[in-house]
This record gives sequence, C-alpha cells and structure tokens, in this order.
Amino acid sequence: ADAPMAINIDPTELQNDNLTLLQQEANSLIGAVGVEIECIAKEGFAVDEILQLENEKKPDLIIMGLSAVGAVSEFLLGSIATDVMGKTNTPVIIVPEKASYQPIKKIAFASDYETEIDTDELKTLKHIIKMCNAKLYILNVEKEKEDIEVDKAIQMMKMENHFDDIEHTHHLPIDDDLI
Repeated sequence: ADAPMAINIDPTELQNDNLTLLQQEANSLIGAVGVEIECIAKEGFAVDEILQLENEKKPDLIIMGLSAVGAVSEFLLGSIATDVMGKTNTPVIIVPEKASYQPIKKIAFASDYETEIDTDELKTLKHIIKMCNAKLYILNVEKEKEDIEVDKAIQMMKMENHFDDIEHTHHLPIDDDLI
C-alpha cells in the first residue's frame, strides 16, 4: 500500500498568496464602487485577528461573510461571524455566502423598543440609509396583541424623531410562533 503523502505548507507563502487574492478582489471592487480598500492577510485564529485589527484600525463598520455550515457544526463550533458580533461594539453586517450584490433599496431594522436606543448605532444606520437612498422598515414582533407600555412608546418616539428626515415605516406584526 502507498504511504500517505505529507504536504508542507509554508505559512508565509500561504499568507502572501491570500494577500494577492485579496488585492485582486479589492481592485475589482475599487473600480465598481470607488472606495478605498486596504488588504491585510494574517496568520492566526480568525476571531482574535479580526478583533485585534478592529482595535488597531477602529473601523466604523465590519462586514463579514457567512459560510454555509451544517447545524451541528454551527451549534458545536459557532461561527466566526457570530463570535465577532458577540465580542465587538462595532456594527457588523453579515453577508450570506450565496448572496450577490444588489443596490441596497430597503433596510429592515429589528427593535424590541425596550432597551435604550444607542444613538451612535442609529447614526451609523442612518448614514448607510442616506448613502444608499434606501427605505427603512422598523420591525417589532409581538407575541400577542397587547397595549404598548409607556417605556416602549417613549423608545418608539425617540426612534421616530431620530429617523424623521428619512423614509421609514414601523411594522408591529403579532406572531405566536417567534422561533
């Protein structure tokens, strides 16, 4: 029987190859959307490296891809994107693996209207909405029809005031099966 063949991978060469691929992708995006892109390829644990880079560069937004993984893998291992989301205060946009770019025309924002609104996060959202000339759909799903509590109404009014200069609607569906 043939013995298994070992493949030696030079981490520096792999990192350089990845950087080259990133730069090629960045060049195509720069031409399409006209934004400045800095490419960085690092060796290490993805979540740690992303959070370290976030600490160094202080980005306004993190955009990550989400690979299709099985439910068992997701449960046991979690995903890099969801792990980063749980460990950062920077807004994160997660893009599904099979998504293709379409101009952003509509943005859905889920709110429980119960927690104090972080105006910095809303400013970021508002900036994205204005850049894209998009419409905002504010969604709050209730388990059952009930009167709106005073605190919740106050949060709704604050959000209404914050978005008063952009096109938006509030949606308050009732659904017994939220999961």
